[in-house]
Amino acid sequence: MKNKHFLNNIITIILLLINSIIGYSQPVTWYKVIGDPVKSMSGVSIVQTYDGGYVLVAYKGSVDPRLAMLKLDYLGNLQWLKYPADTITSVDPVKIVQTNDSGFVILCLDAGGNFLLKTDKDGNFKWRKDYPDTAVVSRLYGFTKTLDNGFILCGNYDSYNPPSEKGYLIKTDSLGNVKWQRGYLDSISNNYGDVIQFPDSNFYISGYTWNFANKSYSVAKKFSFTGDVIWTKIFNVYSGAGMLTKVLNDKIAVWSTTQSYGYYITLLDTISNIDWSNFYTFPDQLWALNSISNGNIVVSGFVNQGSTIGINRLNLSGNSNFSKTFIHPGFNLIGVNCTANTNDNGFILTGSADIIFKSHILVVKTDSLFNAPLITNITNTSEINKNNFELYQNYPNPFNPITNIKYQIQKTGLVTLKIYDITGREIKTLVNEIKNPGSYIVTFNGTELSSGVYFYRIQAGDFVQVKKMVLIK
Repeated sequence: MKNKHFLNNIITIILLLINSIIGYSQPVTWYKVIGDPVKSMSGVSIVQTYDGGYVLVAYKGSVDPRLAMLKLDYLGNLQWLKYPADTITSVDPVKIVQTNDSGFVILCLDAGGNFLLKTDKDGNFKWRKDYPDTAVVSRLYGFTKTLDNGFILCGNYDSYNPPSEKGYLIKTDSLGNVKWQRGYLDSISNNYGDVIQFPDSNFYISGYTWNFANKSYSVAKKFSFTGDVIWTKIFNVYSGAGMLTKVLNDKIAVWSTTQSYGYYITLLDTISNIDWSNFYTFPDQLWALNSISNGNIVVSGFVNQGSTIGINRLNLSGNSNFSKTFIHPGFNLIGVNCTANTNDNGFILTGSADIIFKSHILVVKTDSLFNAPLITNITNTSEINKNNFELYQNYPNPFNPITNIKYQIQKTGLVTLKIYDITGREIKTLVNEIKNPGSYIVTFNGTELSSGVYFYRIQAGDFVQVKKMVLIK
C-alpha cells in the first residue's frame, strides 16, 4: 500500500511537470498599441533587456518630436514611459542598445547634429556626447556596442579638399569619448549606413559610393579594430547598401536599395567573396534585416502599397522559404521600423499603427514563424496601470536556474512573496517588506534546488495568489 501511494505521488509530480512544460515552454506572442491622446507616436528601435523584457525608443509628435523611452515586461505590459531628453524638443532617435550596466545608449539626431544619449536602466538621463567633428557637416546613421564596451558609429561628412562626401567612422569608449575618427573616400560621394563587429574585433560596414559617371554602387568594407581598411567590395550598380547582419560565423548579408521597385540581398564571406546577390520584390520596402541561428535571413518591411507589414525569410542559398503578411482590421495601416531577435527564437517588432492619420506605437511579439495575435484595436495606454493587484507568471518557465517573477500592487502595504515545494514546505522568502503602489520584478535563483514543480505565493493585504513554476536541470 505504501509503495502504491508513493507511486501515485510520483505520477502526480510527473503529470504536473509535463503540464507545466506544455503550458509555458511555448514562445510568448502578443501585440500592444500605445498611443497619446493628442500627438502621433511611432516606435523606432527596440531591444530585449537582460530581464527578458523590452525597451524601445520612439518619437512623439511629427513637428518638433520628443524622444520617448518605454519599458515593457516580457508580456508587453507597460512598466514605464520616460522622456530622457526633457530639455530637447526636436530629437529623432535612430537606434538603442543596452549596455553592460543594464542602462541604455541611444543614437539621436537634433538640429545641432548627432549625439549619443546615455540613461540608466530606468530611463533616467546620465550623459550626452555630441559629435560635431572638424568636418563641415557630418551625419551618423548607424552604431553598435563594441567588444570593449565602447561604441562604433558610421555615416558620412562633407569635405572641401577635395570636394566630396567621405564615409565616416567614429570609435568611442564606454563614456562616448572619441578614441579615433577616420574618413574614407572610394569615389566622389560615399556614405556608410550600418556597422557591425565580429568576435575577432573586426568591423564590417555597408553603404554606397557614387562615381564621376553619375552611377551609384553598393559597398561593403571590412576594417580592423583601429579603422584600417582590410578590404572593399563594390557591387550592384544603381543601388545603395543600407543594413547588414552577421550570418553564422563567416558570412554577412547586405541589403541594397535600387532606383526603382524592389531591393537586393547580397551574401558575402569574411574575405569579400560574394556567394550570391539576388533581387526581391517582397516586401515592397525593406526596413529591417535579421539573421537566425540556422543561417536563414529575415527581411521585414512594408507591403500592399505601404499599408501593412510583410516578412520574407531566405535560406543560405537566397531562396525564399517563408513569407507572411500581417492582417490589421482595427487600423488603417501598420508599419515596421525595427525587427529584433528574441531569446525564445522569436522576434519583436516596433513601428506604428495608424487610425485616421494619427499614429500610435506598435509593438508585436511573434514566435519563430511570425505568428502573433490579430492586430485589431488599441490595447494599452501610455501610462502604467496601478489600479489592480496582480501576480504574473514567471519568465522563463520552465527555467534553469534563474527566473523572474513580476507582481503589481494597488496600495502601500506589507508584501510577502515566498517559494514552496510541491509538499507545501516553504523554501525561500523573496519579499517581506512595505511596498508602494506599482509594478515590481524579483529574480529567483534555484541553483540549490532539484528539478521539479515549485509554487510562489504573494500576499498583499487581503490579496493572495499562488502560481506554479517548473525547474528543469
